[in-house]
Amino acid sequence: MSAYRIRTGTHPASDMTSTYNVRAFPEQTDQHVPWFSPVTPSEMFRQYDAQTPGGLDGTRRFLGRWNGSWYFNALSPGQIDYIQTAFFPDNGVNQQLTIVTYVVRKGWVCLNVYGHFNEPADAGSSRAGSGQMEGLRLIDFDEGVIANSGGDFNSDFNSDFSKGGIPA
Repeated sequence: MSAYRIRTGTHPASDMTSTYNVRAFPEQTDQHVPWFSPVTPSEMFRQYDAQTPGGLDGTRRFLGRWNGSWYFNALSPGQIDYIQTAFFPDNGVNQQLTIVTYVVRKGWVCLNVYGHFNEPADAGSSRAGSGQMEGLRLIDFDEGVIANSGGDFNSDFNSDFSKGGIPA
């Protein structure tokens, strides 16, 4: 089974092992709840920015590339700091990332994207008395392309190939 995964840089899908699973991030000292998988409302993660009529024959053109956002249910300040430090060490914008995300109409996809870190105060609300931020739209992605599957096509072929080569 695949899971939401993220790592810095541009990598093939075969390199996106469980090491990069969001739910396996290290526990933070102020963390009261476990790491949850992000939520990606299907209408918020799209393969193209827009469709336009493309020619005299009525065909449609697709503009742009994969784009969308990851929302987190509840994160402590330490968890937010971990994400920012681990994946956005410079300034939080235009960070090259490789992600595995779920898209309702496509299933699990592995994308090479540019990530943008949203400041928590601008992207969520605090849960009174808990020290947690909830409903947090923490990371926006754009300019995404399907990652290479990686590895060789050999006798190890199995059902994971249908997930674009993403390891279980």
